[in-house]
Amino acid sequence: MLIVDVQKPVARVTLDRPDTHNAFNDELIPLVTDAFKELGSRNDVRVIVLGGSGKSFCAGADLNWMKRMVQYSHEENIEDARRLAGMYLAIAKCPKPVIARVHGAALGGGAGLVAACDIGIAVESVQFGFTEVKLGILPAVISPFVIARIGPGRAREYFITGERFLAAAALQIGIAPAAHADDCADEGYSYTHPALCAVNIATADAVDEAQQRAEGLPPCYTREGVPYYTPFDAPCA
Repeated sequence: MLIVDVQKPVARVTLDRPDTHNAFNDELIPLVTDAFKELGSRNDVRVIVLGGSGKSFCAGADLNWMKRMVQYSHEENIEDARRLAGMYLAIAKCPKPVIARVHGAALGGGAGLVAACDIGIAVESVQFGFTEVKLGILPAVISPFVIARIGPGRAREYFITGERFLAAAALQIGIAPAAHADDCADEGYSYTHPALCAVNIATADAVDEAQQRAEGLPPCYTREGVPYYTPFDAPCA
């Protein structure tokens, strides 16, 4: 379900549910959260690469899990949302730089994972999309991370339409600031990418300070302990 491979100083975290295009559920979410908290505390890890097994990076939330949620109580749904938000925050707040290695598809919450990372590296054929509206739901939990990455205007456009877009558009709007030919999507490429090499030669203290200075998720509301923000809402006090 999740593979964590540390080849010092690089840690690789791989979503490993290829049959579901690495869709996350209530079992995978705590594994990812715990992995990033643990790796973030290790002195022998300088950078983390997040990727997916099989044909896709991540297709977002598992539809079977979402179907089960219909039977959940209000309190159970709120607790699920808290855990989901906790996973994104563990990535976004990780003291180690996180690079998303994106191939295949990054849809809904999968695109949100890319937004939560420090750097996104995608191959040209990747399909991105905030497709929640096509399922009759909202991109609520991921919205702070997406808006911080691409801005309210672009978020409004893609949240409303749910349209899919390729790496070239992702590069233009800033969700994946590096796009490469499909033949670069091999097992070793993410270890040799210039962005990862640059992070590796930077001093750990300087990288940490740079992350803190650049950090700035947009203002948000908290509803029953779950942070959320949409471009249509006024900032919270």
